[in-house]
Amino acid sequence: MTTRGHQLQYITLGYNTVEAVAAISAGALASSVSLVGFGLDSVIELTASLTALQLLSRRLSERLAQRAIAISLGLLAIGTAWQAITQVGQAERTLTGLIIAIASVIIMPWLAREKRKVARSLNSCALESEARQTDFCFYLSLILLAGMAAQFTLNISWLDSVAALAMTPLMVLEARKAWIGQGCGCH
Repeated sequence: MTTRGHQLQYITLGYNTVEAVAAISAGALASSVSLVGFGLDSVIELTASLTALQLLSRRLSERLAQRAIAISLGLLAIGTAWQAITQVGQAERTLTGLIIAIASVIIMPWLAREKRKVARSLNSCALESEARQTDFCFYLSLILLAGMAAQFTLNISWLDSVAALAMTPLMVLEARKAWIGQGCGCH
C-alpha cells in the first residue's frame, strides 16, 4: 500500500500544480477572491501531499505531519477571509474558473477515496488527515462552482466574496481536527 500511497501523492502533486497555477492566474485576472483562495488551497494541498510523501518514506512523524497540515489550513482560512472581506464586489466572470471547479468536483472525490484506503490500510492518522484535506478540496470545489455558476447566471459580483467566506469555516474545522489529531482514531 505504500507504493499506492506514493502514486496517489504524485497524482495529487501533478493535478494540484496545474489547478493552482490556473486558478490563481484566472482569479487574479478576474479579481476573484474565491478562485484565488481555491488556487491557494491547491498550494496547501501540494504542501500536504509533500508532507504525506515524507511520511510514507518514513522521514517524518505522524504528529509533525498533522501539525504541518493544520497550520497551513489555518493560514489559508485567515487569508481567504481577509481577502473576501476587503475585496467585495470586484470579481468578474471567468470561464476558466468555472472549468477548474467542474474538473475538481469530478477528480477530488475519487482521489480522496483512494487516499483514505491507503491511510486505513497503513493505520495512519496523518495520511487520513491528508485524505480529509482532499475531501475539503472537493467541498471547496462545490462552493466555488456554486458561487461561479450563480455569478454567471445572475451577474452579481459580490457572490464571489460570499463563496470565499463560506469556505473559511470548513478550513478552520479541518485545521482544528488535524491539530488535535482527529483522523482515523489511531491516537
